[in-house]
Amino acid sequence: MNLNENLVLPENFIRSVTAKCLDKLSSRYYPSELNEGEMYSLKVEIAKYCKCSPEMVCLGDGSDQLIDLLFRMKLRKAEDELVTVDPTFSLYALMARRIGARVVQVPVKPFVSSSQVDAGFALNEHDVIRACKSKSQGRARVLALASPNNPTGVQYPLDQVKGIVESLPDVTILLDEAYVEYARYEATRLLGTCRNLIIMRTFSKAFALASHRLGYFLSSDPDFVRSFEDDFQYPFPVAGFGVLVATELLRRRATVLEWANRTVQLRSELLSGIEGMGKTKPNPPFLSGHNSEGNFILVQSPIARKVAFELLKKYKIAVKLIEKIGPQSGFLRITVGTKQLNARLLYALRRIIAARSA
Repeated sequence: MNLNENLVLPENFIRSVTAKCLDKLSSRYYPSELNEGEMYSLKVEIAKYCKCSPEMVCLGDGSDQLIDLLFRMKLRKAEDELVTVDPTFSLYALMARRIGARVVQVPVKPFVSSSQVDAGFALNEHDVIRACKSKSQGRARVLALASPNNPTGVQYPLDQVKGIVESLPDVTILLDEAYVEYARYEATRLLGTCRNLIIMRTFSKAFALASHRLGYFLSSDPDFVRSFEDDFQYPFPVAGFGVLVATELLRRRATVLEWANRTVQLRSELLSGIEGMGKTKPNPPFLSGHNSEGNFILVQSPIARKVAFELLKKYKIAVKLIEKIGPQSGFLRITVGTKQLNARLLYALRRIIAARSA
């Protein structure tokens, strides 16, 4: 329960879709060109799903490859900067540094309101815009924002994202919506008026195709789409079989989204179950969890390292240990599982806490 894979969409559903697609596959042939055959069919289904045109879709070999190629396309001089937040998906900084670009990370901070002590890790849009406009060291060419963010689970308000995009017309904004099917809104409505916005999606989460490595960009800038596909994307970048499976899943997206909604319910139940442990004790093992818009939760614990170690050693359950987020320490990111998996996790946590108190 540590990699945010889709543990909820039934395996037999995926197997039935996969079996159907096997009948359409001939492994002797290369996949089609990006704007022909099965590749274009997938673009058409993505366009229907995202309410845009197929010409706005760029396919890639998972989000990792899309990020790498976008940065190679936009960060081409030593003084070019990637701006992102901290913490977030680690691959943004990793890929930018690999090609020699500067990386500027703007911390996200817990914010306090009258109704909630910790309402999550908020994005300070003024700090982000200021970092992008600062020319003290280099020039910001790309701003990468994951919304919902990983590992905090926060989906930044749409008006806030829109304000950032509109304030930075000369900066390419990469908005990573990997977890959008579990969230409150999608930002595709901004594409029509924001040519500098690129939305990235993946089939690894709600569509449960992590092993197929398939993702896509959405952009309303035809020059970007043409240049990305003609000048930077590989020949035959994605495998034909994964494309067939993804296309079929999009045609059955009502079922996929139904299970995504089920994941949201399970996420709430799991967080409540963990927050309720030891609440009446003077030193509770878990502090308040953080509201998440992904298929995972983030909880804080003064014994986070011990919990992660005991879960793996005694119960064969892996969760993600995050030592620090800003000035705070001791976090566990836990992927939402089925009702049975979550019950097993909660049982293990209760046993670990009981042993600690004995």
